[in-house]
Formats: sequence, C-alpha cells, structure tokens
Amino acid sequence: MKHSVFHHAFRTVFNGVTYVLVTDCSISLPLAINSNPTKQFFSFKAIWDTGATRSVITENVVKKVSLSPTGMINSYGVHGQQPVNTYIVDIVLPNRVCFTDIKVSEGKLLGDVDVLIGMDIIQQGD
Repeated sequence: MKHSVFHHAFRTVFNGVTYVLVTDCSISLPLAINSNPTKQFFSFKAIWDTGATRSVITENVVKKVSLSPTGMINSYGVHGQQPVNTYIVDIVLPNRVCFTDIKVSEGKLLGDVDVLIGMDIIQQGD
C-alpha cells in the first residue's frame, strides 16, 4: 500500500461528549485508472471504526465516483457473512494525507456517512 506521508495531525471538535468519530474525507479513482492531471475528488462524511479491519464505502460513493468492481470478498459483520464487491480508490483525510490504491469493500452504513475508515488506514497513523 502506497501513501503520502506529511506528518500532519488533524483535530475534530465536537459539542460535548461524542461516541462516534465522524470527519470529512475525499475519494477518487486511483491515479493508475484515471491519469487525468485534473483528477476529481468527491467529498463524503466518514465514520472511524477501530473494530473494522478494512475500509468500507456505500453504493452512493460507487455511483458518484463511477467506480468499477475489482473483485469480491466475504464480509463479516453483525448480520453474518455476505459476499460484497471490492474497489480500489484513493482516499484523502482531513489533514490532506492521501492514501492511494486502497482496497475497500462496499457495504451499508447507518446515518449520513458514506465511508467507514477502518484499521487498514488508521494503523498507518501514530
């Protein structure tokens, strides 16, 4: 997995105590697929989940970014196991650190979030 390291921390402020960490993020096609120098990133709300092994995107992200499936995996969650599509994307976090060629799976997320940031990305930080 390749990623740009800029050593920039970021801070998110919540009113009161929060039990869910939600931030903005941006997603695009990976550069290898979209070599256009004016590469377009799309903004989404992301939830951070230390209990998730891999990052997840919703069908809304798939449609908005015009992603094509790269394969399938068996996803294990609270509702059991099910086969889901996988995709390769570039993800930019609020501190403008870009993770490239990230393999994400498609899933349903609760609330108004379209991205789940899992340990595949979280473990890359301090």
